[in-house]
Amino acid sequence: NMYVVPNNIVQQWRSIFLRMYPGARLLCVEPGSFVPKKRQEILKQIRDRKFDGIIIAYSCFEQIPLSKKYRIKELRREKKDITALVRQKSKATARLKKKKEAIEKELAELLAAGDPAADEAIYFEQLGITRLFVDEAHYYKNLAAFSKMRNVGGISQTEAQKSSDLYMKCRYLDELTGGRGVIFATGTPISNSMVELYTIQRYL
Repeated sequence: NMYVVPNNIVQQWRSIFLRMYPGARLLCVEPGSFVPKKRQEILKQIRDRKFDGIIIAYSCFEQIPLSKKYRIKELRREKKDITALVRQKSKATARLKKKKEAIEKELAELLAAGDPAADEAIYFEQLGITRLFVDEAHYYKNLAAFSKMRNVGGISQTEAQKSSDLYMKCRYLDELTGGRGVIFATGTPISNSMVELYTIQRYL
């Protein structure tokens, strides 16, 4: 179990967790400890040791990479979905084509890039995580939504890197667990638009 929480409340989560489960084996990962020179060692601990829970700060979670192979697979799937929308020749076709071109560019860069640290790098898929709990999940609501419709309030064609990263990790866990790998916690799932509810459904 990995608990992804705001940077400033990792220790608060730890205290509450241990109050409920005093004998729990926890690993807490905070920005101060997840510096580049220590990062691989911490990832090795997650991969190789048995913990009851890993409590990790947002910014540290976002620095755990997915493998190049998995990212390419997901980008190809996204390109396929957008291509299907483009073929419907809606009024939004020009915007969708632009996004498709951006994905093609990212794919080309990934395919062309070498992976010199491949033998040493530890990827998210290798950590043994089978369930992801995301606290204050509305923090990740800036995920692009693609539609053949135009002028729908709240639909964004751009997304934050942290959101696309979480989305791919959720996709991976749901493939691994049959759709039971991700739990969101938030008191404000919708604040501006019903599109935010659609975004949460995409993650889950």
